[in-house]
Amino acid sequence: MAYDLAPDVQPQLLDELAEYVLDAPNDLEVVQRIYDFVGAEDADTTLEHVTASAVVVSSDGVLLHEHKKLKRWLQPGGHLDPGEHPAGSARREVVEETGIAPEHWGGAPYLLGVDSHFIPETGHTHHDFRYLMTAPAVMPVPAEGESTEVRWFAFFEARNVADGSLRASIEKAMRIVLAEGLTEQRA
Repeated sequence: MAYDLAPDVQPQLLDELAEYVLDAPNDLEVVQRIYDFVGAEDADTTLEHVTASAVVVSSDGVLLHEHKKLKRWLQPGGHLDPGEHPAGSARREVVEETGIAPEHWGGAPYLLGVDSHFIPETGHTHHDFRYLMTAPAVMPVPAEGESTEVRWFAFFEARNVADGSLRASIEKAMRIVLAEGLTEQRA
């Protein structure tokens, strides 16, 4: 395969997408686009990439950072390392970009949403796997070289400042937290 998905990761992602779309039929078009890219044997990664991100929730709300290049409030995330599964990549990116070590919602990766978006500033498309995670409501301490603007936003405030495609993921996270409750330990 032409991109950096390990052979065992590709079928896992295809299964995750097939399962996800059963609960999100309105996302069928974007899921199909990502499914076609992930499933392709000769995908062109010069213009398209699989990425992973996390909507991290705590008793203080949602963790966002102002992307240092795009100057937009986004969830932590980024490109996968070679052979990495997006769920692991999303967790790694949260730690790197915020200094906070999150846990997957319910103890296992929970695919909150997917998004496929073109980034004009870079000229390529990200096929993003978005996972729901939880973390203690502690002060972010981003690594050197990362965005210094990282903070917890109350749910409604996060929804209002977030980049457009992220709003639906934040709203879904809010519904899940309200329905299932948030259990966390403050550090």
